Amino acid sequence: MSEERPKADLKSLLGPLLIANQGSVPVTSLEDCVVGLYFSAHWCPPCRQFTPRLKDVYKAVKATGKQFEVVFVSSDHSAREFEEYFATMPWLALPFSSRAEAAATAERFGIRGIPALVIIDSNGEVINANARGAVIKDAPGGSQFPWAGQQDSEGYGGPNWKLMLLLILSYYLLQFYFKVI
Repeated sequence: MSEERPKADLKSLLGPLLIANQGSVPVTSLEDCVVGLYFSAHWCPPCRQFTPRLKDVYKAVKATGKQFEVVFVSSDHSAREFEEYFATMPWLALPFSSRAEAAATAERFGIRGIPALVIIDSNGEVINANARGAVIKDAPGGSQFPWAGQQDSEGYGGPNWKLMLLLILSYYLLQFYFKVI
């Protein structure tokens, strides 16, 4: 995406605390990091395929000593799904209870489908608004980190993003329909 995105103040965007698998982490700990905002969900098959690749690249980049952190922004339907999926991830997450922040973050970066990965620098400037494809091409070593200027030509949701959007909308409509009946 070539569209300019405004600077992201992480604390106002994500709130004061993120979670790790062993507790809470202040958002201010990300001040000197390149941050990947990872929009994903446990129920999404493309997400479940991309997460292991991102995990490999994340570990490789961290092993070089570079200041890089990923923040999982969940689209899961329940706290149980979120916790189950997040337990497989080595990075941080926006708490599941922070639904308003998750929606605002997705809106701010124009997320239209998942999985999506937005890379921002320590000043909140967008380095890559659509880094998923660049990370896939750079897996497992992460030698092209932070993937500046490398856009995913398939778009946020890959080649079938319209189909995925239709499936997601259908899921929610069915949920609503069966609650009404």
